[in-house]
Amino acid sequence: MLQLLEIASIILAILFVVAFVAMLASVKGRRSLQLALRSLWLHKMRSFLSVLGIIIGTGAVIALMAFGEGSMHEALEIINRRAATNTIIRAIKLPEAIPRRSSAWRSLA
Repeated sequence: MLQLLEIASIILAILFVVAFVAMLASVKGRRSLQLALRSLWLHKMRSFLSVLGIIIGTGAVIALMAFGEGSMHEALEIINRRAATNTIIRAIKLPEAIPRRSSAWRSLA
């Protein structure tokens, strides 16, 4: 599976390079690239903030994924430590703490 993803990444990178070279081959493509670079140069603060937002967002996603993965491994480790190979989880209905006809129930609804 990993090799398939690596091959797909390489093919995607090659296609990107080919498309970029094809774009630069035309006058319109070169003009578009010049316009984009000029816009980045003239709006430095906006460009910096955009890049900073992308970095922070990517870091947040990676951190949350790592947190979730660590939590999963910790839960599996606890289950394995208890020597439980088959874990059965059942849902039970808890008794209602507040009767439905009371005024406290109406204020919660």
